[in-house]
Amino acid sequence: MRQTLTVSIKQKPILTLTYKFQLKLLVKPKLEFQNTIKQELEENPFLEEILTLDTGWEKEPVKDLSKYYDEEEEEKLKANRFVYKPSLMEILESQIDLEFDGIERGIAYEIVGNLDDKGFFTLPLEDIASKFNVPVEKVEEIRKRLTTLEPVGIASKNYEESLVVQYRERYGKDYLAEKIINEDLLKLADTDYIKEKYSEIPEE
Repeated sequence: MRQTLTVSIKQKPILTLTYKFQLKLLVKPKLEFQNTIKQELEENPFLEEILTLDTGWEKEPVKDLSKYYDEEEEEKLKANRFVYKPSLMEILESQIDLEFDGIERGIAYEIVGNLDDKGFFTLPLEDIASKFNVPVEKVEEIRKRLTTLEPVGIASKNYEESLVVQYRERYGKDYLAEKIINEDLLKLADTDYIKEKYSEIPEE
């Protein structure tokens, strides 16, 4: 029988002296680790201690981040305060789109587009009637319907009408109340009128 030589290669981990030394250091307690390093430095002249820069970050106290959190929350609250508020015209137009159609919607837009600074409509009805080629009564009908939109009383001709519309929306029709509003309410600020109308009331 002929014998043959077979060569096989096996991987076998070999620990050098350096690795063995490093492993020994890793398993040592901290104090023993420091003492071992010190001893090796003294016994081995070829070793050199390398000083690393101590940034001191571990020693610094953790900064209070709550103030930054509070500032961030405050900024969010400020942003939420500035909520978009639609203009009066936008509010009216959104209601007109729901309440009117066709030419009536166009007339309603024309009326609210010509309100004065107080929200009253003071233009002649004939101007809008001729523009849309409709009777004046049609324009007046649409104007009165507009006074019931929010804010109630908008597009009224004057303060008296605005107050009457608001009263009706809240309490319903009341002849006496409407008479007082139309005839006396806005005159109560006139002391001469009060003295003349209620002269029988003795002065204190």
